Amino acid sequence: MAKTVLSGQNNLTKKQLNDNNPAEFSLDGLGLMLENTLDNLPQSILIIDVDHTVRYINREYSQIAGISAQEARGKKCHDLFPNQFCHTPQCQLDRIRGSEKSVHSKITTVNPGGGRTSYFVSAFPLFDSDKNIIGIIESFREDNQVSDTEARLRETEEQCKTLIALGDSTGEAVVILQDLNGMKARHVFVSSRWLEITGYSRKDLSEMSFLDLIPDDLKPMATEKYKNIKSKKVKPVLTESTIMNKKGCLVPIEYTAATTTFQGKKAVIACIKDISRKKQLEKEVSDHNNRLETLVAERTNQLQQAINKSDIEAKKRKAAEKRASQDKKALQELLDATPAGIYLVDRQGQLVYTNKAGVKSIGKPIEEILGKTAYENHPERENARSATLADFRVMKTGIPERSIFTNYEPLHERWFTLDRYPYRDSKGNILGVIIVEVEITDRINIENRLKKLLKQEQALQAELKEQSEQRIEFTRALVHELKTPLTPLLVSSDYLAENLTEEPYISFARNIQLGANNLSKRISELLDIARGEVGILKLERKYLYPRAFLKKIYSFMLPEAERNGLHFNLSINGKLPMVFVDAGRIQQVLLNLLNNSFKFTRRNGTVNLKAEAQNSNIVFEVEDTGCGISQEAQRTLFRPYNRQKNMGDALGGLGLGLFLSKMLVELHGGKIWLESTRGKGSRFFFSIPTDNQGNDNK
Repeated sequence: MAKTVLSGQNNLTKKQLNDNNPAEFSLDGLGLMLENTLDNLPQSILIIDVDHTVRYINREYSQIAGISAQEARGKKCHDLFPNQFCHTPQCQLDRIRGSEKSVHSKITTVNPGGGRTSYFVSAFPLFDSDKNIIGIIESFREDNQVSDTEARLRETEEQCKTLIALGDSTGEAVVILQDLNGMKARHVFVSSRWLEITGYSRKDLSEMSFLDLIPDDLKPMATEKYKNIKSKKVKPVLTESTIMNKKGCLVPIEYTAATTTFQGKKAVIACIKDISRKKQLEKEVSDHNNRLETLVAERTNQLQQAINKSDIEAKKRKAAEKRASQDKKALQELLDATPAGIYLVDRQGQLVYTNKAGVKSIGKPIEEILGKTAYENHPERENARSATLADFRVMKTGIPERSIFTNYEPLHERWFTLDRYPYRDSKGNILGVIIVEVEITDRINIENRLKKLLKQEQALQAELKEQSEQRIEFTRALVHELKTPLTPLLVSSDYLAENLTEEPYISFARNIQLGANNLSKRISELLDIARGEVGILKLERKYLYPRAFLKKIYSFMLPEAERNGLHFNLSINGKLPMVFVDAGRIQQVLLNLLNNSFKFTRRNGTVNLKAEAQNSNIVFEVEDTGCGISQEAQRTLFRPYNRQKNMGDALGGLGLGLFLSKMLVELHGGKIWLESTRGKGSRFFFSIPTDNQGNDNK
């Protein structure tokens, strides 16, 4: 296996990096100053290469991971220090390789003692001299005082980044699969990239199973894999397979799949990538590696012959000096590749080292800033003197400090954090201060926007509350004004209907009585709707025996059914337990459903009232052989002011009956739904929990 040192010599090619060529780079024999720099940081430092292999950990990381630097080297980072982002698109290394300049996350991990600890992790890319990514450097800082705003912000950022990563721009296809209509793994969503890979249209794929694309010899294994993913028996891992596209050509793919919920149903989401080019490159790399192994064997034989002819001790000494020089240069390149500014200040407060990011931040050539204090480098800045004082304070107390500052440019304002840590020698003596500078402009801007949006939301909520109160007051006044003149009309119509005996006067009186009662009912519905919408509609609950209650409803509605020439039946399946409900409101729901069925069913049609116990509910059903309801109309049926038409004639009412019924059922903790086909009748259902002991005033 070839070993590559980060010195600009024998560096990995871009193709080798992208293909995860198993070349290694070494960090043995670090320069004393830079090695001590990392080992004396109170932050935990981890350096890994592009295949997640650990190449270096500092002293602090060794303590939190419970492993020595020598033991850690060569292990996989997810085995050494697992966290919730391992093997997910949120992996810091994968996001850096996906073109992010830096990644800042909060992780939770189980420490060696068994407890859980949260850390802030900042990850930055490492480049070789050709600007190719060869790994990342991660800084871990324990922090248990993160604000709720920061947590929500990070969560939103991570979700947005995940959605972006799933876009077609990444070259990965996204598909969602569900078991529908007897077909396993049916495509219910596909991205444009999947259309390109398979050659099928979106319509073609919507009628196909993902398993239809798998060759016959691989189909049993793919079917078992899909079954295990759906049942969560296996964790999401990167898997290779092969599909056959529309042209009949085999296409190698790799995918990661996991369970999810799509449109309220269990589904499997998969990220799929065409790896035809990767397979070709792997073959080229394999051939290249074979040639390299042959060449290495030849060179090794030649070197052995040369060593046998030379002084072995001299060779060892020269090789050690060379490795030390290369490792020192490699570490310098690693630090220069880090976008965060790193500064080393000595006991006199003078700058003795900085990386490229630090030189860029100060804005002067490195030869002009070394050997000077912060104040001497920037006497014009207001915070320069306080920065120098902070350096001496940390050296004196040995306590790390953090400060936040801006560059004081109004048109291009930028914000930074400065973390100062004491730099100690092997005996614990403070030799100076290590300063890490990280830009946080985006985080500050997002926090300010969130605060502004929060104030706007609070103002809107206050306005909405005021409008709701005004609405209920207006409705109460309106109902009062309508009920006042309606009361004598109801009393008079009742008297005339009972005492008149001659036609057409008795018909006129009954029409007046019917119209007045309907108007009173509509006014009551309007008030109930207004109360329900603002949450003050009350239920007067009592224990109710459903069987006797339903017989009473049946007897009450039977004459109306006979007048309409309908067959009206009552069916109670099994025993019905006692329920704790508002009987008047349940009666209101049933009468509304029955009246609708009577109106929408022709003469000689049938209306059935049914009830049965299911699980912990009583399910009531009103079934008719009427005209039915179209699928389009069903979507808005339970909305307020929705009115259906029967046989071309508009029904009376405000269209509030079903909306109010839904509200009353849900106040009882139940649900209401329907099954209907245009021209084939309708079935309305609603459920009431049998263990409902809810709040009477809710």
